[in-house]
Amino acid sequence: MKLLHQRRLQVPATGADAAIIALLSRHRFGKDVNGIKRNPMDFQKYLEEREDAILAKVLVVLKLVDQKTLHDTYKEIQQSSQEESCKLGQMLLRKRLLSINDYTKAMTIVRQQAQILYQKTIESQEAQTARLERKIPPEILAAQNPTQTTKAEIDPIKEKKLPEKPASSPKNAMRFGSYEVIEEIARGGMGIVYKARQLHLNRIVALKVLLAGGAASETEIQRFRREAEAAGSLQHPNIVSIYEIGEENKHHYFTMDFIEGPTLQQLIKKKTRRKLLLQILEKVARAMAHAHQRGIVHRDIKPSNIIVSSENEPKITDFGLAKKLDTNTMLTESGATLGTPYYMAPEQTQGLKDIDGRADIYSMGVMLYEILTNRLPFNAGTLVELYHKIVEEEPVLPSRLNRKVDKEIELVCLKAMEKEPGRRYQTASELADDLNRYLNGESVSARRANPVYRFVRKAHKNKHFLLVTGCISLLVALMLLFFILQINEKSLQQKQLLQANALIEESKMQSSMMAQLEKIEKAIQIAPYHVPAYLAKGEIYLKNNQYPNAIMEYSRILVFNPKSAEAYYGRGEAYLQLKDWEKAIKEFSLAIQNKEKFIEAYMGRANARGYRKDGNEDFSLAIEDHEKADSLKKEAITEAEKYLQKGNYKSAMEKYERVLAADPKHALSHYGKALVFIAQKNWQEAQRSLQQAINAEADFPELYQKMAFVYEKLGKPQEAKMYQKKASEK
Repeated sequence: MKLLHQRRLQVPATGADAAIIALLSRHRFGKDVNGIKRNPMDFQKYLEEREDAILAKVLVVLKLVDQKTLHDTYKEIQQSSQEESCKLGQMLLRKRLLSINDYTKAMTIVRQQAQILYQKTIESQEAQTARLERKIPPEILAAQNPTQTTKAEIDPIKEKKLPEKPASSPKNAMRFGSYEVIEEIARGGMGIVYKARQLHLNRIVALKVLLAGGAASETEIQRFRREAEAAGSLQHPNIVSIYEIGEENKHHYFTMDFIEGPTLQQLIKKKTRRKLLLQILEKVARAMAHAHQRGIVHRDIKPSNIIVSSENEPKITDFGLAKKLDTNTMLTESGATLGTPYYMAPEQTQGLKDIDGRADIYSMGVMLYEILTNRLPFNAGTLVELYHKIVEEEPVLPSRLNRKVDKEIELVCLKAMEKEPGRRYQTASELADDLNRYLNGESVSARRANPVYRFVRKAHKNKHFLLVTGCISLLVALMLLFFILQINEKSLQQKQLLQANALIEESKMQSSMMAQLEKIEKAIQIAPYHVPAYLAKGEIYLKNNQYPNAIMEYSRILVFNPKSAEAYYGRGEAYLQLKDWEKAIKEFSLAIQNKEKFIEAYMGRANARGYRKDGNEDFSLAIEDHEKADSLKKEAITEAEKYLQKGNYKSAMEKYERVLAADPKHALSHYGKALVFIAQKNWQEAQRSLQQAINAEADFPELYQKMAFVYEKLGKPQEAKMYQKKASEK
């Protein structure tokens, strides 16, 4: 598996060793290595200025060079002429005070540390700007243009506008287009909702602004607009009304009803009268029936998305995950697991594409369960366990948790929460009608499952004779079925896996994320438990910075393969990008636990520990992990060299590729690949691999000699002569 979005190992410049960095930095550059500039510079320039200083620290920490040697080498550089002047690392190599392997290892950490320092420089400037403007809501500030702050220098891409304050505005109110922002009232994954006043109509509205602001992708904008359009297409007293959809200085927004009142979630927690809650739920079901009839599936219906007015009228909000049944959009049907986990239908937890209104009916069944018992039907410590329970386990009967729950309303609840969509209420109107019947003291239409179905589900509760008879009959039937299907099963599975793998490879050639996901979805449909398909899907989300979706995809693997080291590693990478160092360390450790020689996992854990900043202990552990990864690389290289000597080129190449998957700039692996290609007389590929080794800063004579030899074979004598000269100079 490729190493994605690799974080960098932090090497803090603390203690006595920091004196070396300070000396080199001040003398050579005229400023402290950790000094922060007000204007951001190009990273390459940043690295150029700080390379020697950081390298000195790394060499001392790794005990590759002592302080005295560094001082002596630096003096020699200082005394050399301008023509002979070189970098600290180059001088140590020339004097043979440092091996090429140790130099390559140290320079890897140098680049990591430089990236961290560079990022901190930018973040420090942003933080200072935020402190100056902390009274202004950040999302509204993103639509402004402060001309005298560092923020404008750091992020010059966004077009912004200074806020205006009308004379009659409250003290802290800010302007956003034709709206006066009063206060923030809610915040979610896609947007932020403000209480605002529409100035020209002088009315209070709820203003929802896209969270990503001017940096939003086209997909995010389309999803945001689809939420407004989905709700706007529905005219119902229990669905929030949309007033305006627009864009203000590249910030997309829409306005809707502002409803004063608690959410249904709050009413449930306050243990409001059950009859009132059931009346509210009936109205919600009728509103969802209205939406379903117009081809809109909410897919995230839950108590916190329902606001109840002072007249006890519910308003359904947040159509951010809504799906229109008559479209083929790939905005969300790409297989992402959508919805709030506790209220998701089994088919949603499995990431199936064909989700219809019956998923909303299941969610309303969960809401009814919560009203009856004041608790959720399924709870778990991890997302994987929760999904497993939703798909496989039956909820505890509400009447067992609350003796005041009678059988009629319990039947309504259990029917709405059936695992199979075909066994639920088929329309939201049917659910609403049964709730109405119950409230009016009439018999509900919901009935217990038929005897045959109950027998299959609850066979273990029947008498011993029936159980034994049933088991024997079932065993005989299964044995017959097994022998009938055994002949074709293996070949069919093999064919499915080949088709799925072909689709995974095709996805890599697609230019857009949606096209890639479409291919992966087809692969999953063909082979539902094919781990590489889910890994590929998680990798796509990681590359596109959709880390929560990546975590969900890797979690789905662990449902049916709880020892998948690659799945734990993928989750670790996602948490690393989310800067949740503790969870990242935990996931990388689980990956190592399940795959002892997992190079990428050791490197990932080293990066997370470097970022966590828990003092010298964390730094030491990070160094240990880095050294372990380096040791595993060396072990793989040694094995590759043995295969190469025996003429087993395929195995040798696999070992070199394994190291490069973890460390794409590993010079010795590129050089090893070149030797394999030379042995196979594949001169063109040998030249490419040698060039990659040079680009990775390998600097030993044999490399240039091999390059000269390859150019001779390619019929390029001038290039061969040039590299032969370079080899003699080393």
